[in-house]
Amino acid sequence: HFQAVKVIRFSPDGQTVVSGAADALVKVWSWSKLLLAPSTGTLEALYTFSQHSAPITDLVLSLCTIGSTRGRLLSASLDGKCNLYDLVDGQLLLNLSFPCEITAVAMNAQETCIFAAGINGNIYPCQLNGSSSSNTPAALQFHKGPISSLKWSLDERVLISAGLEDGHLGFWDPFSCQLLKGLQLSSKKVSCTNLLVVGKSDPSHSDHLSISSPSA
Repeated sequence: HFQAVKVIRFSPDGQTVVSGAADALVKVWSWSKLLLAPSTGTLEALYTFSQHSAPITDLVLSLCTIGSTRGRLLSASLDGKCNLYDLVDGQLLLNLSFPCEITAVAMNAQETCIFAAGINGNIYPCQLNGSSSSNTPAALQFHKGPISSLKWSLDERVLISAGLEDGHLGFWDPFSCQLLKGLQLSSKKVSCTNLLVVGKSDPSHSDHLSISSPSA
């Protein structure tokens, strides 16, 4: 990369790593080749995607990876666009434009819907199953200011959003696009910078939410 790296994501099997930077580039790497690469010299990326025109803010890798019959990568950028790539042949599959800079993005495991979070605090749902754009739900509104992170619950029945400036968490029903619950992290003003949902896959167990904040 030519400018600061903003986001790094591993594929579920740990064999592929993707980086996005302020230079608007997205690069796909082989993790095994990175480990074996000499300390001097350069290593060529498997793919370099240059369709964005502003810093990369988020990346999502599908459950499938390179070498399978289906591997997808979703990127988000401050240019107000989200791009969907095929990691098997390195082709751009879809380009989505939104009315503001995009700061975080989430895609379900079935790759049928995308939620893109804007710098204005709105969340924009987008269906990828071929339905008419006229049926696309209106923007989800709850946060005041940029959204730093979008994460799914383990069963993907709840979408969780984190407000960078308002210090609020939003819990959304992804099917009805309705707010289930809003939660304030602290009585004091704090910034929520990231979310990590961890727990057991057994639906009888509750998800546990880890929150990253510079003030807590």
